[in-house]
Amino acid sequence: MPIVTDVADDVISFFIAHAEEGMRYFSQAVYAPLIAQAQDTLLVRVAERFDFSTAEHRCQAYRLYAGKQGQEAIYTVGQLLRMLLIKHIFTWSLRQTSTHVRMDLLVRWFCGFGLGDATPAWTTLQRFEEWLADFAPRLLFDTVLRPIEQDFPNERQAVQIGDTFALRSTTADLTLIQLLRRTGQRLWDAYLTLLPGREAPLPAAQALYTQAQGSEDEAPAFTLDPQEREERAVECAQALSDLWPLLDRHMQSLAGAEPSAVASFQTWRQCLEKIVADEFVRQTEVQGEVTVERQAVKKERGSYRMLTPVDPDITLRVHDDQVDRGYNISLAATTEFVREIAAASGATPDSVGVDKLIAAQKEHLGVVPPKLIYDRAAGTPKKFADVARASDNRTHLVARLVDYNRNRVRYGPLDFILDEQGVLTCPWGQTTVRAYRSHSANGRTYRFLAKQCQGCPLIQKCRGDKVKPDSYRQVFISSYQSQQRAALLYMQTEDFKADMKLRPHIERIIACLVRYNGARYTQGYGLVRADFQVKMAATAYNLKHWLVLTLAQERAQRVRSASP
Repeated sequence: MPIVTDVADDVISFFIAHAEEGMRYFSQAVYAPLIAQAQDTLLVRVAERFDFSTAEHRCQAYRLYAGKQGQEAIYTVGQLLRMLLIKHIFTWSLRQTSTHVRMDLLVRWFCGFGLGDATPAWTTLQRFEEWLADFAPRLLFDTVLRPIEQDFPNERQAVQIGDTFALRSTTADLTLIQLLRRTGQRLWDAYLTLLPGREAPLPAAQALYTQAQGSEDEAPAFTLDPQEREERAVECAQALSDLWPLLDRHMQSLAGAEPSAVASFQTWRQCLEKIVADEFVRQTEVQGEVTVERQAVKKERGSYRMLTPVDPDITLRVHDDQVDRGYNISLAATTEFVREIAAASGATPDSVGVDKLIAAQKEHLGVVPPKLIYDRAAGTPKKFADVARASDNRTHLVARLVDYNRNRVRYGPLDFILDEQGVLTCPWGQTTVRAYRSHSANGRTYRFLAKQCQGCPLIQKCRGDKVKPDSYRQVFISSYQSQQRAALLYMQTEDFKADMKLRPHIERIIACLVRYNGARYTQGYGLVRADFQVKMAATAYNLKHWLVLTLAQERAQRVRSASP
């Protein structure tokens, strides 16, 4: 069998003189049969169908970011972009991705590396991923979705289903004392960074910080009874509450501090103040001094309680009986593909993200769905109005709305009719235009005078048994009453029942995202990273499902072609 050394000397000399072209030729010769045998694999199909040139052009600004490190542009943005895509497709770590690009020929080909090319270290990919998460978090998500819309045109106008799920944090659980001390340490470190040269910290501040951190020989917290643990927590919170005003005053006297160091100090100072405000009952004295009295009970605590200084954005997500530490992910999808996904802090109510899902699609995809089917979390009249406003009245929100009139003994707001001129009519036919803007809710309070109610046969059902002859009847009419009536009427239709039968599809998509596409546990810290992570998880899911549907279409086409 001939070997390379049997080739004529002039051919070998030519390849030596043109080594780059020669390696390109050998790469193509090796890759060609490999690609031919892998025509139905995801990487080959994605490379053939999806064009990432526009995304590469938008990522050219990364060179300015990377240039600050003094590195040369050894690898193209296109190569890094494809490496990042396969990282999330296969849910690999950065190190695993770097290894597969170096060792796996098909992955190497997909990312645009020849046989003799050097491949990036995982740290290079990490820098690019951080830049993309900060400046273009939805770039790949949108880039992948547009060709999918071309292959499946019905997707742009398909009915969508919405829901939420938890992205759980991998940070360690901390006790309240640990949370206070570690956050206090971050504040103290930021303060020391601001000190010029070798200037010593304020003695009073040093004493308070030492007091907050506790002595080395103190008894471990787990050996204390609940009362002793609370006393230690209160003592720590009090020391820190006395500490940050001292640091504030000293910091204002420091000149020439780096803006980034000042920003870091302010961030940790705000975090520490939030923890004390959320977890303790305090009293502010006339002189401005704050006294920490005791730990707050459950109903006195803040809603968005900070859980760890490692990731200040994570909060508790309480969903029925399930409590998760992390982020609340809002999702909108058709029965086949994810159309929009976004992350919020865990304590964010499920309803907050509903209209934002529509607004994001309108802004980035230029289209909104005709219907968005949601669970009872979106079943409030205000949310119906928010979705209508976000979609320019083009999206119909479908959700189960609570009918508060069902179990009412007395007449409620829905039993009164408000016309377009602002005239309110009661069940007996009396009318009024006497109304006052409510300061506690969106709507107006209408008033029927006592003389209007005299002789009314419905007065007992309207006003109860104890009716004073000279009293008036007030009715609060929400600004969203029309949306409430429309939603209640739609709930009685067959279309509503058919819409609700589509809801189980969203559970299947969520299961795929969290089990197979890396959307169950956080891979970084902060809301920005969480949002980027779930968008990349949705990108990976869309690509995989696109391949499944495409191959199914091709098989069906072959069957039809073979049929007589």
